[in-house]
Amino acid sequence: MQEDLQELVNISRFYGQDKRYVIAGGGNTSMKTTDRIWIKASGSALSDITEDGFAKLDRGKLEKILKGEYAEDPFQREREIKDDLAEANFTTDRRPSVETSLHDLINYRFVVHLHPTQVNGLMCSNDAMDHVSKLFGKDASKPLSNCSLIILALLSNSMIALKPSSAAFLSRLMTRLISIPCL
Repeated sequence: MQEDLQELVNISRFYGQDKRYVIAGGGNTSMKTTDRIWIKASGSALSDITEDGFAKLDRGKLEKILKGEYAEDPFQREREIKDDLAEANFTTDRRPSVETSLHDLINYRFVVHLHPTQVNGLMCSNDAMDHVSKLFGKDASKPLSNCSLIILALLSNSMIALKPSSAAFLSRLMTRLISIPCL
C-alpha cells in the first residue's frame, strides 16, 4: 500500500509541476483500493504534495452519497452531502475534495483530474459548444442537466485515469485547444 501511495504522490507532482495542466495548485488526484480512497485534500497543492496531503475515506460510506436521498433545496442538500462526506473521512484533519464521489465512481485505481487553463478558457467561452463540436464531433456537446456538457467530463476536467504516460494525450489535447481562434 505504501508503494501505491508514493506512486500517487509522484503522479500528482508530475502534473502539478507543469503549468500547462494546472492553474495554481488546482486539480485532484486519487487512488483507490477495494474499500478505501485517497484523494487530494482541499488546500494541498499538487506540485509539492506529500502523503500527508491526501484524505483517506471509506468507500462503503461514500456509497451512501450515491444512494442517499437529499433535500430539494440546493444549500441544504450541499450541507447534507458534506456531512456524509465527513462521516466517510478517516483523516478528520484533512478535508477531502468535494469531487470525491466522482473520483470514487471512476472505475480506475488512479485518477488524475486537472484544470488546464486552455480547457477552462474553452469551456467558459461563449461559443464553447461550437468549438467542442468542431474538435470532438456533435455528440460530444449534447447538453446535460444544469447546462453541463458531456465533453466536460472528458475535457474541462481532463479525467485521465492513467500514469504519467498520459501526458502525451494531454499534450495532444492542449495542442488542439491552442489552435482555437477564440482562445
